[in-house]
Amino acid sequence: MSKRTEYEDSVRQKFAELEQEIDKLKEQLKSAEAELLPEHRAKFEGLHQIQMKAKQKLSDLLEASDEAFEGLQEGIEHYYKAVGNEMMSYQVKRDD
Repeated sequence: MSKRTEYEDSVRQKFAELEQEIDKLKEQLKSAEAELLPEHRAKFEGLHQIQMKAKQKLSDLLEASDEAFEGLQEGIEHYYKAVGNEMMSYQVKRDD
């Protein structure tokens, strides 16, 4: 298996795990929607937007030529970290 294929598989797995976490968060929000503060809605909407951008970057990465792969690799790492950071930020605010 090539390094690129290994990396792509790793990224797919990371994003699948994040999507599962986001889905769990959605379910929690549905059950608490009446109590949801506007700032939480905005935070979740921001998380959703980052998730959509990350999905597009992943799609771009999987379709990229070998020459474009390295540049896209940095972009996908950025979005993966951004989704994780937003989720952590949301958890901290939710726990307060």
